[in-house]
Amino acid sequence: MRRVYRIFEECKKLVGVPNAKLRLVSRAKKIASTSLRTRIVYLTKEVVPLLSDEELKYLIIHELIHLKYNFLHHSPKFFEEFYRYIPKEEADRIELSLMSKLPLGIGFWV
Repeated sequence: MRRVYRIFEECKKLVGVPNAKLRLVSRAKKIASTSLRTRIVYLTKEVVPLLSDEELKYLIIHELIHLKYNFLHHSPKFFEEFYRYIPKEEADRIELSLMSKLPLGIGFWV
């Protein structure tokens, strides 16, 4: 699990959200989520070992952008920022890979 914390620290610096924290949670209904109030990014503990570094980076950057702009919706501004770090074509490929790895009962961005 050290790997996910290392990637999280790298992404915090990259996106510019130094005060974000990471918490791994069991049996979550979503693969990742965030709390604007507590500045915590949540990742589902059972899924993390199944993911590549690239997939973890995708999830973490996605959640950090929510914190950076202090909103949870996926606006054009959100995607403009996200695609600065992961180009759209690459993001689409990673998203498909992520969805194929999700255990039953765990949602993506629902």
